[in-house]
Amino acid sequence: MALHLWGHRGICNQTIDQIMYKENSRQALQKALSTSLDGIEVDVQLTQDGYLVVEHDPQVEKYVLQDTSLETLKASILPDVLVIEEVLTMVGQTSKRLNIEIKSMKIAHDLATICNNAMADGLIQHSQLLVSSFHIEALETFSNCSNIELGCLADSLLDLKLCVQMAKKIDAKWLHISKELLDQISLDSPLLKGFQIGVFTYDSEQDIPHTVRDRIDAAFIDSPFDRPAQ
Repeated sequence: MALHLWGHRGICNQTIDQIMYKENSRQALQKALSTSLDGIEVDVQLTQDGYLVVEHDPQVEKYVLQDTSLETLKASILPDVLVIEEVLTMVGQTSKRLNIEIKSMKIAHDLATICNNAMADGLIQHSQLLVSSFHIEALETFSNCSNIELGCLADSLLDLKLCVQMAKKIDAKWLHISKELLDQISLDSPLLKGFQIGVFTYDSEQDIPHTVRDRIDAAFIDSPFDRPAQ
């Protein structure tokens, strides 16, 4: 089984060659895409004026993103914040994959529309996209609007059991589970049978145990183990 490596938020707040890469930034995503990582993972949040911005947290300092316009964010705390359309175009110019994590139920329909339009315009291929979330309802809404590959996220055994039920209902191919959850469930568990398994989040490729790496399909890492691009 070939292990696929995904750059968690591109490169997640790591210093490489004396350059600090802020998670989900253009610089971090471009750097990750220049390595031999198989893909990148980003988070999306909704702004007050309806833009889907690439940011993990719903609030940055005093600014609650859903209560703040994109213009205000760019003029204040996030001058270089990306909208998801920019990332779709960026990844579409490569052979890499893009995993978009839905952070809020509110954005599922809009994200599906944006992704569908990007594919229709030839900006990115269907095979490059994967959409995931901890929010089961968001994935169900998304699945009703698009046939893009889906992944359910879980970081507890209870969440995992609910994820498996929903994954079967919406035909999600992936289960993304936390590395901590591996202490509670075996990768041989019947619960995981039939799914592709991704594990989050390791510091680097070197930190993935050999007992795990040969039995999963993908791992999310904060910093690429400096492999030359193929």
